[in-house]
Amino acid sequence: MAINKSLQDITEGDLQALVDNKVEEGKTFEYKESLDNTDRGKRKFLEGVSSLANAMGGDLIFGIRAKEGIATEVCGLAGIDHDQVILGLESLIQQCIKPRVPGVYMGAIRLANSNTVIIVRVHKSWAVPHVVQYQKHWRFYSRNSRGKYPMDIQELREAFLLSDTTIEKIRKFRAERVQELFHNNFPIKIDVGPEVVLHIIPINAFTPGVRCDISTLYPHRHDLIKEWTDNVGCRYNFDGFLVYPPLSQESYSTYAYAQFYRNGIIEALEASHTITLRDDGIIIPYWYENRIIKLLRNFMKFQKLLKVEPPLILMLSLIRVPGFKIRLPRGVDIRQYPTDRSLLLLPEVIIETFEDNLPQAFKEVFDMVWNAAGVSHSLNYNGEGNWRAGDT
Repeated sequence: MAINKSLQDITEGDLQALVDNKVEEGKTFEYKESLDNTDRGKRKFLEGVSSLANAMGGDLIFGIRAKEGIATEVCGLAGIDHDQVILGLESLIQQCIKPRVPGVYMGAIRLANSNTVIIVRVHKSWAVPHVVQYQKHWRFYSRNSRGKYPMDIQELREAFLLSDTTIEKIRKFRAERVQELFHNNFPIKIDVGPEVVLHIIPINAFTPGVRCDISTLYPHRHDLIKEWTDNVGCRYNFDGFLVYPPLSQESYSTYAYAQFYRNGIIEALEASHTITLRDDGIIIPYWYENRIIKLLRNFMKFQKLLKVEPPLILMLSLIRVPGFKIRLPRGVDIRQYPTDRSLLLLPEVIIETFEDNLPQAFKEVFDMVWNAAGVSHSLNYNGEGNWRAGDT
């Protein structure tokens, strides 16, 4: 990306710095002086978006004049309604790039000269390859340091294979970790019992060379697990950085931990004697679902600090929960049944940005936990399906 900031934080000064520093277009961004609404212009725009999604992601910047690929002036787009322009570009992408490109976001920066710069930010896709279908044009594109180019047959084969293997690698990682935890192989001694496990996995976590600077987490160690405790234990380990509530003086064990991996993955576990799962076989859903949403939001904040790029795959697992029941709210009379298995491996949830609505994204997953106890849906959502479990 041309500017390593969120879209809402980019200023005219950041754009001017591209000119002052003579920043050249590259594999992850390109400049456009104007909007071209001809058929050729629309096709070129679609080629740019699809090529970024099929490669490393990046930015298309409308309103910067360039010469031989080097930014020369922040001129902006004159006389436009940026909201209408963005709606039009979004509609074009949705109609003409297949499959749908997840993680495309647009922002407008008002300039001092009253013109507007529009930035189209495209994240690396987990659903590659994407094809441009515009009128009679049908073609796949990718990018290198010289810009976009049509993909050849070998590249297409590799892209289709990569799309399949990426999701399989993520699922395999989660399955192997849950089996390890089920057999009491924790990164720290845990008071074994029913456990809730969260995995937050960036889609590019298994891309060769992806590494995060985990040393940046140490100054924030108290905030990392503030949903669990005001005190913290922490240490670097082989996998990355581990944080946990203080160890018991009697057993030298704890009830939770968060493991931050060097490739951006987070594994968080909370054991039974907390408010999430009770030792007497009761799930208290108000606390359990609230806790999960709060933990996710907090952990994802620190993935952002580590410069992790979405999309993210979120996975929830309940371990050692045979015979568990859900505590129903007062006044609710529903026949329920105990869970019938030790492991509940809930389906993955795909989050395209750090700002996505987590309660809404997790509704189906939470419903399935209630289903496992014989209840039709999570009662922490109202009749319209909106979250009402608390202020999260």
